[in-house]
Amino acid sequence: YVDLNNIVLTGTTTGDAYYPQVAALLHFDGVNGSTVITDNSKNNLYVTASNGAAISTAQSKFGGASVLFDGTNDNLTIASNSVFDFGTNDFTIEFWWYPTANNRRFDILDFWNPSATNMTRLDIGFAITGNIELYTDNGCSINSGQNPTVNQWTHIALTRSSGSLNFWVNGVQKGSISCN
Repeated sequence: YVDLNNIVLTGTTTGDAYYPQVAALLHFDGVNGSTVITDNSKNNLYVTASNGAAISTAQSKFGGASVLFDGTNDNLTIASNSVFDFGTNDFTIEFWWYPTANNRRFDILDFWNPSATNMTRLDIGFAITGNIELYTDNGCSINSGQNPTVNQWTHIALTRSSGSLNFWVNGVQKGSISCN
């Protein structure tokens, strides 16, 4: 289960200071079993659910639903879009995740933008050791040294500030690396 509540770029405005810069905002609200995933950002991006990924009301962190991945090649896809070309700008990607096992290697978030001018692939997932890790296509990686707690919500965040990637698990910084 995953609640991707924010993929945020920095900026300011009146009210919610960051909403105008949010690239994608996926609440995963909806009817149990639905494959309709709505982007609540101003970009109104089309999200495709594949191979069994669907809204589930069995677990939720917020709003009564989340998205369930059964672990058999299921995924959500958003087509390449310039809103995800962060360049060298600061950004935040964060989500809540509810793992039901931690016994194999898989990706939680695989962010790939072939039209990006900088880092084109960013991956957050389980290392073969079971630890949560971050790695990029240009050789940057941070292993959290922490296995997630099974059947419990875990908050994952990645920030880039002044060229440094910072990796957080449940509000605790697990590492920082200078990487574009």
